[in-house]
Amino acid sequence: MVDNSIHRRMRRDIRNLVPLWRRMVTELPQVRLDGVDENSLAGVERARYRLYRRVIEIRDAQLVLRPYIPPEIPGWALAAARARGLDPVTSDVLLEAAELGAALDAYRAGRQHHAGVVDVVLPRCDAAAPDVLAEVRRLVQVDTALRGDPDVVVLRRRAEGEAARATGGGP
Repeated sequence: MVDNSIHRRMRRDIRNLVPLWRRMVTELPQVRLDGVDENSLAGVERARYRLYRRVIEIRDAQLVLRPYIPPEIPGWALAAARARGLDPVTSDVLLEAAELGAALDAYRAGRQHHAGVVDVVLPRCDAAAPDVLAEVRRLVQVDTALRGDPDVVVLRRRAEGEAARATGGGP
């Protein structure tokens, strides 16, 4: 017998992850995984599959977007986090959201910043033993910052301004 509280938590986590997941698979449909018919799974197995699949598709989208991350974003984001006095984990969330937002902007504009593999600042994990639920919580925090953190908005605008200046399209 499956614990119903686990099943409910997974379904809640899936709902919380949907806005970011939907944005990623809409912008980058190539990251959508083909495979198992979710309707062939029952209850907790379907919830677990959906959760893992959404996390994988979001992380795959981030890999596709890595070449589009403006090179200045990590330094700017970490400086903004220091100025706000953010703890290391929250600083990493701000950094990840700023990179993701600026990369999406550059991707839409067709502005690739790196030709090959991109070095990224690896996030500090806020859980002793990371698991899919910790990953979901992290991605929900990133999505929240992406949609509403004022520093993320400023950093994305700053990156757009720098790109416009570099191409002769702005002040």
